Order: sequence, then structure tokens, then C-alpha cells
Amino acid sequence: IAFVGDSTTYNGYPALVASRLRTRFGAERVEVLNLGVPAARSDTTYVLLARLLPLWRPHFVVHAGGRNDLVIGATRARAQLAEAVGRPDDPGLIFGTQLRPRGVVDSVNRWFGAATDPLPWTPAWRGIAETTGVNMAVEARWKLARLVWRLGGKLWFTTLSRSDISRLSARQHERLALEIGLLWPGLESLERYDRHAAALDDATRALAGRAGVDVIDAQAALGGDP
Repeated sequence: IAFVGDSTTYNGYPALVASRLRTRFGAERVEVLNLGVPAARSDTTYVLLARLLPLWRPHFVVHAGGRNDLVIGATRARAQLAEAVGRPDDPGLIFGTQLRPRGVVDSVNRWFGAATDPLPWTPAWRGIAETTGVNMAVEARWKLARLVWRLGGKLWFTTLSRSDISRLSARQHERLALEIGLLWPGLESLERYDRHAAALDDATRALAGRAGVDVIDAQAALGGDP
């Protein structure tokens, strides 16, 4: 079984699955490969697997990823909007943050409402920001599916393991909002990220239905647990 994707995979959940499978079926019957790559987009995963899967030919492939597609898609939309308003060379505007050292107070103030986004967003541009990353992920997953099929394997996609925002405590919300702001500023806020992630989950389920691929619904399995 090959587990592929981004840092969610790389950081270790395949080892937990491997332990359970070996306990149930025996260590000699199950081999687990962790092929996660930190910061990988879905197309990065495809390029890696196009080289490795023909060598190893796993029976099963589980793809968990998509967050980095959302980050790149949102940032690409910011770059296009910055160019449209005549500021194509402003990296702070494009990436959603000023590229200079900031103290903790400055960072917290920015992500809890003390600063506003200078880009003139419209509903149309918001739609572009949301769909760009989703489309990138879907295109790469189609290629991944065809690759696995050619090798005679079985593929699963997963949805994103995200929290139900409505069930977060104030402290949990603040922590996750700060994480989004510091690590993925192009996504702007926890609420904006959640909308992008929900759109990707919907697209993942739709793609799986068209392709006849099973979905491991991480969101449903976790029950939205923070």
C-alpha cells in the first residue's frame, strides 16, 4: 500500500495504519510505503509517482492532499488581481503579507482584524481564487488515477481532515486562525480557508464518482471533531 500526498502523509499517519494492518493480517503480509512530500501539490505527487510506481507496483494507492493546491491557487489569483490593478511587482500584496521581519504583536494584529487586505476583491475574483486551486488538484488527480489504473492498482482519494468551525471554542479558533495567517497568508482567514477546503472536498467526491474511485471521507470519519 502506497500512501501519497503532502506533509499530512509525510508526518506519519501511514505508520499508524501500517501498525493496525500488521496486527490484523500479519507483518509479513503487508508492506506500507510512505511517499508523502512536505509542501507537495497534487501535480508534484503525480510527477513523483510516475517515476516510482512502475518500479514498485503497489496493489493500493491512497492519495491525501490538496491543501497546497489551495494555497498556490489563491496566491495565483492574488497575483492576477495585483497585476490587474497595476501592482504586479508587489510581493507583499501577492502573498498576502509584507515580506519583512515582524514582531509577534504585528503578526497577531494583522490576523485578528487590525489590518485589511488592500486588494479590491469582487465576487468574480473570489470565485477565481477558490476554483483555481481546486481545478489544479482535480486535473492532477485524473492523471494519478490513469497512472494507477495502467499499473493494475486500486486508488483511493481522501477528503481533507478539517475542523467544523462552528464547533470550535474561541481558543481553538484563535489558534487555527493564527496558523492560517502565519503559514498560508494567501488564504487570508480560517473562514476563507474552510470555504476553499469544502469546495475541494466536493470536487473530490464528484471526481471519485465519475472515475469510479472510492473516497475515504476523513471529514465524515472525524465527525468534524476539532
